[in-house]
Amino acid sequence: MMKYSVYLLLNVLIVPSVALANGEIEVPMEQKALEIRAEQLYAGSQCGNGNAAGAVWITNQEQLKLVYQSLQKGKIGGPSYKLPSIDFKKTGALLISMGQQRTGGYGIKLTEAPVAVVDKLATVQVHWLEPAPGGIQIQVLTSPCVLIKLPLNDYVHIKVVDQTNALKTEVKIE
Repeated sequence: MMKYSVYLLLNVLIVPSVALANGEIEVPMEQKALEIRAEQLYAGSQCGNGNAAGAVWITNQEQLKLVYQSLQKGKIGGPSYKLPSIDFKKTGALLISMGQQRTGGYGIKLTEAPVAVVDKLATVQVHWLEPAPGGIQIQVLTSPCVLIKLPLNDYVHIKVVDQTNALKTEVKIE
């Protein structure tokens, strides 16, 4: 009876995870992530987006122009931001915002890690900077954001994680 139980257990647990290929057992490999490179176009602490925290997928030049006009609202003096040239047939842009913060010390910037694409999900890693608890910070309203350019690929959902892999925001691409 014990021998039959072990045989049954092995069939239930092991056999479904292997396949026969030309009479030989083949164990499927884990699905490997496709890696693509993102490019940071802009990062700042005054993004002019008020209380909005989250991510926005930008698909055309007109949307990008509106984003840059919003970035200009928080800028005091100096030259205007130059609108980047993006080929939206091959590339999209992602605006990631922290929302309005009550002190300095907050910020977002793209990490060096490649964007991983698995099962139509792209994972973008950013440095999500927050002041240390109890630390002395300048008392000023900020609205940090980062704008990145991503090559179009086989993804329909983008997840943004911080340096500890904690989910910060996500967006579906339509």
